[in-house]
Amino acid sequence: MVMDILNTSRKEIVKWLKSNLSRYGIKLRKKLSQVMMVEPKAFRRIVEAINVCVQNCSIRNPVVLEVGAGLGTLTTAIGGNIKAYVVGIEIDKRFTSLLKEVQDLYPNIDIIIGDARRIIEAFRFVHVVAGNLPYHITSDLVLAISRSNAICSVITIQKDVADRLMAKPGTKNYGKISLFVQYMFDVELIDILPPQFFIPAPEVSSAIVLMKRKRGYSEYSTVESIVKCLFSFRRKHLLKSLKKCIGSEINIVELDLSDDLWRKRVYQLAPEDIRKLATIVRSITSS
Repeated sequence: MVMDILNTSRKEIVKWLKSNLSRYGIKLRKKLSQVMMVEPKAFRRIVEAINVCVQNCSIRNPVVLEVGAGLGTLTTAIGGNIKAYVVGIEIDKRFTSLLKEVQDLYPNIDIIIGDARRIIEAFRFVHVVAGNLPYHITSDLVLAISRSNAICSVITIQKDVADRLMAKPGTKNYGKISLFVQYMFDVELIDILPPQFFIPAPEVSSAIVLMKRKRGYSEYSTVESIVKCLFSFRRKHLLKSLKKCIGSEINIVELDLSDDLWRKRVYQLAPEDIRKLATIVRSITSS
């Protein structure tokens, strides 16, 4: 049984979800961060954002990967309202029978039972990644999306993680994941969702975030391990930290110390500094 999730009430969605969980003998597991969205306005905001992503792709039949298909609510909302090939990914095998019904009803929806962290990066062609990301692996999934060739992503995550993804260089919330994501994407807040928009209600608010690709992963990959090391010296000056992370002597004479880059502390590194840093690291490690 499939519900028109965009045009019904929260009360009806809750009733439908509980009925189907009972029908298949499924109890939501806390260790898998299983919470179900039940607010139709939130579903509409997500589908609208995905539709914008799809239209901007300028591709006839774009591929949309949905992380955490669960009972298929968002899966069918995407597949039934957007012209795209939708692949719902679900790690919990208990949902297989119900998702098989969804797959049989929609010719443009396929289901994969597996770990989205591996599947996202393994897909040769993926244009949009969407989903209500499990709290316990949110960072892993955001990194996987960034390393993929996805053009756009619409994800629901904890608000505090969203704050980190959008944080400005030099601020308290700014860290290596902020730099990582902002180098490759323009990040935009779509909406903030209170706990009562989910069952069971989580302890924190969530946020719908839109990430629009501006650069690929390849260039960042050359300095990814260095940046990870640098942020273990978050408040140190960049040059001093770089010496520790490179693991070899740096010839100060060859560096342009008048460059503003060297006046920065690690947590002030901006996305636009990465290209310059990559060039410097290549020069140091190849000499």
